[in-house]
Amino acid sequence: MTTRFAMKYVKQLKDGSYKYRRLVPKPLQTVLGKKEFSRHLGRTEEEALKAYPAVHEHFERVVANVPAETGAAEIEALKQQINAQFEELGLRRHWAKSGWNEQAAREEEADRILAKYPIDEETGNPDPDDVSLADRLMVTALLESPAAIEVTYTISDVFSHYIEHWKRDQDDEGKIKRYEDRVRRMQRHLLSIVGSDIPITELTRDHARKLRDRLREQPSQSGDGKAAYGTVKRNFNTTKAAINHGIKELDIVMVNPLNGIELGKPPINARDLKHSLPPEVIAAMYRELSNNQVLLDVWTLMHHTGAQNAEILGLRSDDVYLNDPVPHFEIRPREGRSVKEGVRIRKLPLVGKAHDTMRRLIENTAHGEYLFGKIWPDRQTLEF
Repeated sequence: MTTRFAMKYVKQLKDGSYKYRRLVPKPLQTVLGKKEFSRHLGRTEEEALKAYPAVHEHFERVVANVPAETGAAEIEALKQQINAQFEELGLRRHWAKSGWNEQAAREEEADRILAKYPIDEETGNPDPDDVSLADRLMVTALLESPAAIEVTYTISDVFSHYIEHWKRDQDDEGKIKRYEDRVRRMQRHLLSIVGSDIPITELTRDHARKLRDRLREQPSQSGDGKAAYGTVKRNFNTTKAAINHGIKELDIVMVNPLNGIELGKPPINARDLKHSLPPEVIAAMYRELSNNQVLLDVWTLMHHTGAQNAEILGLRSDDVYLNDPVPHFEIRPREGRSVKEGVRIRKLPLVGKAHDTMRRLIENTAHGEYLFGKIWPDRQTLEF
């Protein structure tokens, strides 16, 4: 090629002809159905020079006209529409290219769709870049099958699908927001590690290890150190769950690269680090609170049931069942009070001093009202 023809994206082939070749931007590859754009410019330099402006302008126009938001969700929606159209046309979605009548019907419908587009004189067919996404997918389904329509799901696609699916069975708005915030936070970590919103199938074990290491380096909630092992495990497993969901529900063919990643040796169980209160401390608590009946009642219930102070303060009279065969009260999520973890939902028996204290409280509290409403009017946890 002479210096006179130093134009971008042009390559001279072995036979001396010239071709325009250019990579399609990654976000648009799924939409356009190709990774590379190429056009024959001519056999001679003069022909190539003459054809270049129109071809280059055509590529720029095609890329500019593709909606930026077009992606897996739209293609999946179009695929569902195509399946419905196949039902209406009486065509089989799973077709082994057998049966002359059906093949003729498919080809006829494909020709009808393509007939509305101008013909490329060189190929005798419409320019693929001029054909709309919906029509291109329909023609692919007709000449192959709907299963031949590939949907490339990105990291963001998979995380969004996971959140929407998870929310269907939830009715606690606070819980939904907290979990969605955590999932989106993990999504941002993953996107930061890989550098862009790549197809989920391009995630690697190296990405998984980098995510684990990043989570380990996150500061603790108190800010006085690094994240606890339990926090790292919970966040890593949240990411793993989102990807596993995509693999299962979106029929993505891949192995989750997060599977089997070692998170390190867990610390000693937190329960093993706790010590029971010595008898002298328990006795001292009763003495110190003897002049405050309300706080004494709270402490008595804590001591004899094992419930936490916030759980006791959040009790209403209809959480208590003194007339059951085993008198008890129930810790459960209610309006104005959530339960952080499912294991905290439980029933606690009332015996001895706890039973006597609870009976007195119930006798002085209207049905459905807070047992300790006077010292907890704004429903904020007191500190002892």
